[in-house]
Amino acid sequence: MNGEFGFGFCGYVAIIGRPNAGKSTFINQALGYKLAAVSRVPHTTRRRWVGIYTDDDAQIIFADTPGIHESKNRMDEMMDRTIRRAVEKNDIILLLCDPMREFGMEDEMAAKAVAEGNKPTILVLNKCDEASEEEIKEMEKNYCFHFKEKPQVHRMSALQNDGVTELLEKLKQMLPEGPFLYPEDQIADAFLRDIGEDIIRESALELLKEELPHSLAVMIDSWDERDKKIKIEGTLLVERESQKQIAIGRGGSMIKEIQRLSRNKMGKSFEKFVDLRLYVKVMPDWQNRIGLLKEMNLNDK
Repeated sequence: MNGEFGFGFCGYVAIIGRPNAGKSTFINQALGYKLAAVSRVPHTTRRRWVGIYTDDDAQIIFADTPGIHESKNRMDEMMDRTIRRAVEKNDIILLLCDPMREFGMEDEMAAKAVAEGNKPTILVLNKCDEASEEEIKEMEKNYCFHFKEKPQVHRMSALQNDGVTELLEKLKQMLPEGPFLYPEDQIADAFLRDIGEDIIRESALELLKEELPHSLAVMIDSWDERDKKIKIEGTLLVERESQKQIAIGRGGSMIKEIQRLSRNKMGKSFEKFVDLRLYVKVMPDWQNRIGLLKEMNLNDK
């Protein structure tokens, strides 16, 4: 190998698609590590994660983006700019979709954004273990309609790890040769506390179901890391007093369950004992507070 970190096929790949298409599931599966939050609740991914896949002959640098959707507030606008910049700045685009859902406005927005970017693209039809052949072909037709030249098409089930390895091989063939940009043992450009923050929010969304997904944010207030233990204090931000009562639960039952689930997930990911304490705070209209959104790293620099 040549270069500081190695030499081979190397480049940047953006993962674009509507909410809940399986983008975060794919990147976690490809890396073999829980980098991005995964939930059935739309818009679970809010920030731009960078995940780094490295083997003997290639380094693929993935940018997992928020799901494309219509902008309703400042937070949505920041997420939308992140997606547009991902299309512009990356070498290859994975346009990932869910054939079991009807082709809608968000699918059309995703297809148009990628087609207009004019970058090498693979249309990835996810969840093909559950979708019917008719659903798969219909979704492929609707997406390809927006391209002047039909993109490559790949079928996959990210959840079942079916077709993931084959997709990685396709990407290698499309990447330019050059020096690796990261050490071979680095799999993300995120700090552990950023990943921990996402894990807490994912756990809260799983337990709260669809009661307050868009009104919930997580901030890490303190992070004390030792050799075998991480002590964390964090705050769940909600917009109304009624939402605070839901997040706390009767006798504190819900916030305790969120703590328990988050501790277990972080303990497995970080391979350390996690001591976690969570609090709930009301902050009206936090999704339109630019300073707070920047503090939460939701703006794409």
